[in-house]
Amino acid sequence: MPRVFLPGDQVSDDLSYALEVFSLPARVVVLVELMRDGPLLRADLIERLGMESVMVGRTLGALEGLGIVDVNLPAGRRRGRSVTYSVDAEAYTKAATTLARFLALE
Repeated sequence: MPRVFLPGDQVSDDLSYALEVFSLPARVVVLVELMRDGPLLRADLIERLGMESVMVGRTLGALEGLGIVDVNLPAGRRRGRSVTYSVDAEAYTKAATTLARFLALE
């Protein structure tokens, strides 16, 4: 993904990460649901959020790739098993705080 630059400012790695984490509404609603009631199964998220299975799967994959969502089983051992997802609270807090500071909310 290309780096983001604002006029006159270079974006820090922390801000670039926060912008990527919170860049899509699907990512935000999945994170909020996991923060509220996680760990959860993918099927739980699909039911609670009313989102398509593919969208939830892609969103979880992206968030896992960003290191903000933890999974109870490694990628190669998930087939046919109950996989639960949870938020890495430290990564979430850091990203949310960084974004709030950038938006002058904190």
